[in-house]
Amino acid sequence: MTRRSLLPLAALAWAALLVPATASAELGVLAVGSDRISYGQSVTVAAGDEVHDAVSFGGSVVIEEGATVTGDAVAMGGSVRVEEGATVQGDVTALGGSVSIGAGVTVTGDVAALGGSVDVDPSAEVLGSRVGSSRRSHHHHGDGGPPAKMIIIPDSEESRGLAGFFSDIVSTTAQYLTVLVLAFLLIVAMPKRIDRMRRPLQGDLAKSILAGLLLFIAFLPVTLLLVMTVVGIFLVPVLLLAYLATAVLGWTVVSLRVGRRLSPPGKRTPARELVLGMLVFFGFGLLAEIPVIGFAAGLVLLLATLAGTGAVVLSRFGERRVDPAAELWPPPDDLSAAPPA
Repeated sequence: MTRRSLLPLAALAWAALLVPATASAELGVLAVGSDRISYGQSVTVAAGDEVHDAVSFGGSVVIEEGATVTGDAVAMGGSVRVEEGATVQGDVTALGGSVSIGAGVTVTGDVAALGGSVDVDPSAEVLGSRVGSSRRSHHHHGDGGPPAKMIIIPDSEESRGLAGFFSDIVSTTAQYLTVLVLAFLLIVAMPKRIDRMRRPLQGDLAKSILAGLLLFIAFLPVTLLLVMTVVGIFLVPVLLLAYLATAVLGWTVVSLRVGRRLSPPGKRTPARELVLGMLVFFGFGLLAEIPVIGFAAGLVLLLATLAGTGAVVLSRFGERRVDPAAELWPPPDDLSAAPPA
């Protein structure tokens, strides 16, 4: 599973909040804008249809022959099958299932299976990475191939070309600008709470990272447990929204912390700290798109995400107050105050 594979889940969570969802003819399948979302059963994109994202919680995703998915195909607790001649212009991800890519299929993004196999027909074109176990090679077709083995095939710059590389840069830029705008709105709307959220980062950083890691580890099994119950499947969007909100808050506080370390005394303001911190992580985001060094940059981003979300949790979302006498500058209740002379 790759970093970009998680993005459709976050986008759909926001879309479910902002766009009215209308039930389709099949119970449990929602049409959110041009997305197809299923809770507890499979999603099928019929031949000739075009949708944005196709996502199933507790079921599988089938992209029939000739169908087009302009976004991502994601199955949580199921498998993804992309049939001959279909097109997926984003990522194909299966959590707890397998991925099957048929002949003549084009996948612009990554193909990943967590807990399953990745089976890509030799005539299919995958422009991103492939992560998972595979029983198929270029010399073995169908069953009877070699034993399954774990593969991680990085992006091929030759196959992606400059257009694909610049597309990744544009996508990364848009993502960081979105987070920057949300973070700025947060520090304007609730500066005192945001300041209390970042306090754990000034103490034991390892503790914040551990808290973020535990939150991340608990997220998937809790989601899978919810999709197994009739009532629980309708709580999954709420859980996704809660995790997404925590992640945005985490990026806000960790960017403020890094930006503060880089800001010269006397010129520290929340806006300056936020922009500086975001620029640092934006740089790592660009480096993450480059082969070889991308892994190290991605690891830095992962640790920053864990530290930020962990700090938010440890502060009880800004509810936990601390002794002002033990605080470092600035005071916990004033993000906009000028530094002492």
